[in-house]
Amino acid sequence: MGHEYCGIVEETGSAVKSVKPGQFVIGSFFASDNICPNCIYGYPSSCEHREFVGTAQAPVLRVPLAHGTLVATPAVPSPELIPSLLTLSDVMGTGLPLRRRT
Repeated sequence: MGHEYCGIVEETGSAVKSVKPGQFVIGSFFASDNICPNCIYGYPSSCEHREFVGTAQAPVLRVPLAHGTLVATPAVPSPELIPSLLTLSDVMGTGLPLRRRT
């Protein structure tokens, strides 16, 4: 593992409105702004402002463009489900075009 990640948000910057501390989130290895034409059309891995997240082998991770990159789950998942969500983080940014609302 190197760019796969999911976990609990500890804190956010002032520009981040889509997630809040305490939420469980899944992130893609391409950070995206979720507002450029490519993101709006459903291709966040082709974001005009994308950044590669390759430093996820750490106990704490700062996610650039978190407002467009992180997807919160409805609740904290059970420990048995987390490995599957970690696997999802590897493909969710490129496997299927997503149309997300900001």
